[in-house]
Amino acid sequence: MDQPRPELASTLILYSLLTCSAVVSGFGDILIFRWAKNGGGSWLSSGLALWIVGLMLVGMVFRYSTLPFSIAVVLLVVIHVLVDVAWDVAFLGTKLTSLQWAGVTLAVLAVLLLQIGRKAA
Repeated sequence: MDQPRPELASTLILYSLLTCSAVVSGFGDILIFRWAKNGGGSWLSSGLALWIVGLMLVGMVFRYSTLPFSIAVVLLVVIHVLVDVAWDVAFLGTKLTSLQWAGVTLAVLAVLLLQIGRKAA
């Protein structure tokens, strides 16, 4: 049985850290939104705690990543925004316009193009 390539394993770990950071920070946004709308200190403290964990994961991404800073930040931000949009649409019932969905699609396309460009270089 073939052994996994070390670069594949490190790439999977990097993208896992990056995704976890964005998702955790996105959920921090959601909890802080709940606090802003409904009050209750536990929402705020929980949201801030998630942001801190998300920032620590970002630090790990920056430390171990071979991605250029700009690409790592764009990937983090797009995944983070997708978490927030998915929550807003799925759980809060927000209806996005066609133009807004086009923006989400372009953001995802931007991430794909950045990654394809990285592999081509």
